[in-house]
Amino acid sequence: MNCADGGHPRRPATYGRAAAAAAARERAPRFGAYLVWSSLPCAYWPHPAALGPLKVEGSAPILVVGTERDPVTPYAWARKLAGALGSGVLLRYGGDGHTAYGGGSRCVDEVVEGYLVAGVVPEDGAVCPGIG
Repeated sequence: MNCADGGHPRRPATYGRAAAAAAARERAPRFGAYLVWSSLPCAYWPHPAALGPLKVEGSAPILVVGTERDPVTPYAWARKLAGALGSGVLLRYGGDGHTAYGGGSRCVDEVVEGYLVAGVVPEDGAVCPGIG
């Protein structure tokens, strides 16, 4: 997915310069260089980025689960995705971590399983509290 998400530099040296740059250290002191280098395979990825505007006109409701403090995919992105889908229904998990389903929240698990197994669509904007 990472390489399909958007344009990435094709020259490997670009990644080295970015990983060593002060901006990477300032924005993410512990993981900045690691995150830059983790995209290096995209320099060799044989396919162009393919994601663009979503077109799901006429689809059944699509459940989008967003975690408030997700370090990888911010909650604002989940909100934006649900809105872009047209039929998107947003479930907010008030917790931490990357992904909510299967992470210990009975509320999230019940909502997701109800949607996938029984077709029960939650109210848009429903909230599951964080755990712990």
